[in-house]
Amino acid sequence: MSILTKEHYEEGRVPRKVIFLIPNLMMGGAERVFTNYINHMEGIEPIALLHRREIVPANELRADIPCFDLSSPIAYTNNKSPLWLRCFGFERGVISDCLYRVFGHYRFIARLIEAYRIKFVAEQLDCFIVSSFLNQSNKVALLAKVLFSRRLRVIINVHEFMSQHIQYDFSSTLERAVHYWMTRLLFPQAELIVAVADGVKQDLITHFKVPSNKITVIHNPIDIALIRQKSTEPMDVQLFDEPSKMLVITVGRLVKAKGFDLLVKAFAELPDHIGANLLILGEGKERATIEQLIKQFRLDRKVLLLGATDNPWAYMVKADLIVLSSRTEAFPNVIGEAFVLGLPMLATNCSPGVAEYLQNGRFGHLIPSGDIKALANGMERLLVDHVLRSELTTHVAEHVESFDLRTITKKYEAVLGSAM
Repeated sequence: MSILTKEHYEEGRVPRKVIFLIPNLMMGGAERVFTNYINHMEGIEPIALLHRREIVPANELRADIPCFDLSSPIAYTNNKSPLWLRCFGFERGVISDCLYRVFGHYRFIARLIEAYRIKFVAEQLDCFIVSSFLNQSNKVALLAKVLFSRRLRVIINVHEFMSQHIQYDFSSTLERAVHYWMTRLLFPQAELIVAVADGVKQDLITHFKVPSNKITVIHNPIDIALIRQKSTEPMDVQLFDEPSKMLVITVGRLVKAKGFDLLVKAFAELPDHIGANLLILGEGKERATIEQLIKQFRLDRKVLLLGATDNPWAYMVKADLIVLSSRTEAFPNVIGEAFVLGLPMLATNCSPGVAEYLQNGRFGHLIPSGDIKALANGMERLLVDHVLRSELTTHVAEHVESFDLRTITKKYEAVLGSAM
């Protein structure tokens, strides 16, 4: 992790420099998209900016990409700010460091301090283009623009189906109301909004009154070559002691929105004669709940909760069926990754983005969201019908080519260039 020091701010910078902001680089779909983009930029010099350095990155950045964070001390001043700020030490980070240490656990105060620090980092780097990813970073970047620096030009990347995201990610009515109104007030302040699916764009227009001319759709990129190469590597661990006829795999953060509780309950309803095993790849705050369900339904020998892995594709390639059991999604990477590996897909029709990715069932079997019986029936049908599984994987390799990393990255760079 880089520290802000004087050598980073000397003259001779590349003209098209962009700050890319995200909460952290732990394993996740949006985090992988973030890393893929900035690792493959050609016409733009990327600078990575994270909210917290304490969270160890799992997605690796190129070694030559500067990476800063908003929680570490700020070490350099360029004397561009008002004298009173410099005199009181705020611009050197003294006051904001103290505030962050004291109030860092208070979410709104921490976000305000982070917003100010974005403005400060932009001035230090002489770079006023910020491309932010995920809801937290999007709102902090826009607060930085609205409250502290109108020079900032903010491009936000929306990887959530926002109306559903607010419903499932915030527990109280007050939190939901606050985030609804913050979204409605702040998002139109962006220079441009990149939505990962047409359904995400329509959701922003319908529920948050974002002007349609501010939103462009760019689908998530898929690193086809990397996935195919990684899928040939050996697995880190042996999977099941007892062999099974079929293997079902699901991938994602262990959070309520992903519906893994529904999947375990549905898996418990599968007839014994199918003899299937279920592998869950991912980590998150719902782990204890899922472990309890596995124990409750006596699935210890049939369901393995493996945790997070840097190479999920080495496991996915062994699957007979990939399942997406989510309550909400935007444009999930796991679908494209299943396409690359030629795997049949069963998915809940939880948002327009999922149906869009699967072309309304042409490239994957769609079932109603939140319906445990439908999920169980869908798994049973696909596991016993090899002809249907084969039909679903026909032409998926050609379909996924349109999401190839280099093709999508060029589109994204063009969009960033238009907003500069």
